[in-house]
Amino acid sequence: MTIISWPLLRMISSGTLIALSLLVSACVATPYVSQHKYLLGGYSDKSIESNIFEIRFRGNAFSSREQVIDFALLRSAEVAIENHCAYFSIIDATEEKTDKSDNASQQTYLGGPQLMHPVSVYGNFSTDGGTTFFLQKPRVSNRILCFKTRPDIEHHLYDPRFVILSLKTKYGLRQYSACRPKAEDTKQSTTDCR
Repeated sequence: MTIISWPLLRMISSGTLIALSLLVSACVATPYVSQHKYLLGGYSDKSIESNIFEIRFRGNAFSSREQVIDFALLRSAEVAIENHCAYFSIIDATEEKTDKSDNASQQTYLGGPQLMHPVSVYGNFSTDGGTTFFLQKPRVSNRILCFKTRPDIEHHLYDPRFVILSLKTKYGLRQYSACRPKAEDTKQSTTDCR
């Protein structure tokens, strides 16, 4: 009878758990997380100038176009709040496509019951029993201009607090402390966004 030591059992269990989590995460839409924490997609941002930022969200083959656009807008609002801005405007938006065919990028090929079949995924296409399915991996890039006060311009302005509240509610995401009640005004609805 072979006895397995506890450290070996823990290592096997950890490896099994990691493999199982990778398998499961490969079949779900990209969550709202930083690309630094989730290798299969997520958001990233960088400062272009003191009040101009570029925000990107990269989805996987199971992310909808709408969700990727919403998550890029959500991160845009969070970046505005983090930089003490009361408003922001999207001055450039780009939707990157993983394939070159306009027809293929407009269609969803993996739907409903087909997801129950084993599918081998290679880049932006997959195969299942000789049939090829093209996978769309939506990516969105927003360039935003932030304002400390409401500007008098002829361009669509976003209130970042409203965007955060709306989209986090829509996707059931946890509200975090980006906008929290001021300590002295806890009975009122004023917020201190940092």
